[in-house]
Amino acid sequence: MTDPLSEIKLLAALDNTNFDDAVWEFEIDGDISTLLLIDYALDQFHQKNIKAGKTYVVSEQKLKQIGEQNLGLEKNETYTFVELLQFLIFTQANDVKHALSNILFGSVEQAQLTLSQRAANYHLTLNPSHQLKKLFLLVQHIYSYPAELKNLFFIKNLSFKNKAYQPITPLLAHPVLTSILYISHTVRQIYITYLEDNQSIGFFSFLDDIHRLEHLVPYYHCFKEEHVKAKSCTSQTGIINILGDTYFGEMYTEKRKSRGKIDALQQYGYHYSFEKIQPFLGKNDINIANFEAVFSLESRSPLKDKKPFILKADAKKTLEEFKSIHLNYLVLANNHLKDYGDEGLVYTLQQLEQANVSYIGAGLNQKDAHNYFEISFENKHYAIFNGYWHRDTAYLDYDFYALGSRRGVACLNGVLLEQMVRYKQTHPKHKIIVICHWGIDFKPPTKEQIKLAAILTQAGADLIIGHGAHTIQPIQIINHKPVVLGIGNAVFNSDGEYEQQSALPFGCIARLDLAKDLLRLYPIYTNNLKTFWQPYPVDTEDFSKASTYMTSLLAHEDYTTTQDNLGVYIEIKF
Repeated sequence: MTDPLSEIKLLAALDNTNFDDAVWEFEIDGDISTLLLIDYALDQFHQKNIKAGKTYVVSEQKLKQIGEQNLGLEKNETYTFVELLQFLIFTQANDVKHALSNILFGSVEQAQLTLSQRAANYHLTLNPSHQLKKLFLLVQHIYSYPAELKNLFFIKNLSFKNKAYQPITPLLAHPVLTSILYISHTVRQIYITYLEDNQSIGFFSFLDDIHRLEHLVPYYHCFKEEHVKAKSCTSQTGIINILGDTYFGEMYTEKRKSRGKIDALQQYGYHYSFEKIQPFLGKNDINIANFEAVFSLESRSPLKDKKPFILKADAKKTLEEFKSIHLNYLVLANNHLKDYGDEGLVYTLQQLEQANVSYIGAGLNQKDAHNYFEISFENKHYAIFNGYWHRDTAYLDYDFYALGSRRGVACLNGVLLEQMVRYKQTHPKHKIIVICHWGIDFKPPTKEQIKLAAILTQAGADLIIGHGAHTIQPIQIINHKPVVLGIGNAVFNSDGEYEQQSALPFGCIARLDLAKDLLRLYPIYTNNLKTFWQPYPVDTEDFSKASTYMTSLLAHEDYTTTQDNLGVYIEIKF
C-alpha cells in the first residue's frame, strides 16, 4: 500500500505481533534517521553509557538547508545531553540532530554508519521506503524504556532562549498522552503516539487539518473504534424546540448586587425571564437548550484569574425552573461546563441525572461525551449530535474537552465526524441534526464556522443549528443542507454588548416540525437592558431586521416567511 492519500489509523499494544490489518503494509518514504537516533540515545542513557549532564560545545553554527529547520544552536554554546535529546524529540531540528550525533558518536559520519547498522536490527534501512509493520519494531523499542526515562525526555513544552516554541500539534502539549513522535512523509506527517496507561502505540495520519489528530487519537487509544450510544426517546407531538445560550445569570447578578443594581433575578426570581417565550415550550414537546453554565459546590473556580467569565448556576433553583417550563433536554458542549473543573462537571451531570434531565455533549470520558439523542416520531428517526468547536485555549489551558478517559465536553471534530458517518451508513434514511457551539461573541460568522459546516454536511448532517455568538448569524445552504450559523441567546442574563459591538439584539427559537420536516425560526428580542432580562417574540419591524439579515445568503426559493399564534417566523425545509 503506497497511496499517500490513504488515512492511517492504527493501534497496537506494546507487545503486539499481529499485523493482519492491510494498512500495516503501508510504505513510508520519510527519513527515519531521527527516530533511530532517539532510540540509540535513549538506549545509551538507559545503559548508563552516557550521563545526563554530559556537555557538548557547539563547534559550528549549522546553516539552514532548504526544507530543514534549525532551533538556533550557535557556535561555542554549551548544552547537556538531556537538553539536546529533549530538543530533538520536541522539534526534530537539524542543528540539534547534528549536535546530538556529535556528542554520541564524535561525528555525523560515524552516526550514519552506526544508525545504519542499528536500522538493520529492526529490518529497516536508512533509505526509504519502510513498511509500518517493520517501523513498529523500532517504535516498540523506543516506548519500551521505563516510564521515568520517557517522562524525562518527552517534554510537553519548550522554551529556548526566552522563546516559547509551539509543538507540531497541541496534542503533543496535552497531558492526555505520554508521548508523540512523527515522521515527515511525502505530503504529510505520520504521527506515532503512546499512552502509558494501557501501553498502546498508535500510528495516525489524516487527510484534513480540522483538529482530527487532537481528538481522534485519544479516542482510539482508549476506545479503538467503539460506537457511541444513543439516548433514545419518542416524540409525542412531532415538535422539537431548540434554544440557544441559556443561563439565569447568577454570576452577573452577584456583580450587580455588589454595585447596588437591581435586576430581574433579584426582583422577580427564576420564573420571570422565561414568561414571554414559555408558550413555545409545549408540555409534550421535546425542548432542548444549551445550558451555558455549570453547577458546583466549590466556592472558587480553578480558572479564576485565568478565564475571563466563570458562569456558575444554582442547581436546585435552575432545575426546578427547567422542569416547570418543560425544559427536559440539554446540550452541554460549550465553553463554560468546566468552569469549576472536573468536580463541577461531575456534580452537574449528577444533578441532571437526579432531576431526570437528559443531556448530550459532555461526559466522564470521551465516548460518553459524544452520546447523541435519537428521536423517533411515527416512522421517522432523527439523531442529534452536539459539539463545541476546537479552541487551543480550551484544549491546553482550560482542559475542557473530553479526551480518552478524561472528563469534558464533546468537540465538533474528529470523533463526532466519524460517529456521524457510521450512523448515516447504518441508517441512511434517518436524518442527522448537529447542534454546534461556535462563533465569536457578537460577531459575524468566521471562516472556520463555514469550513466546519461544510465538513459536517459532507459527513451526513441534514441540518445544523449553531449558537455561541450571543447574537443571530445568517442561514446558508451548504452541500444542499440548511445551516443556521447562529440562533443567539434564549434566556441569558448578562447585560449584553449589542450596542457596543453594533450587533443585532436578537436570538431565535428553532422549532422543528417533524411531521413535515420543516424548520421554523422565531426571532426574539434579547437586549436585556431594554427588556429587564425578559426576552420576547419580535414585532413586525424587528422581524424585518432579523429575517433580512438571517436570509441574506439564501435564494428566495430556499425559504418563506409567515406567522402563527406564536409569532412571525422564517421557514425552511430540511
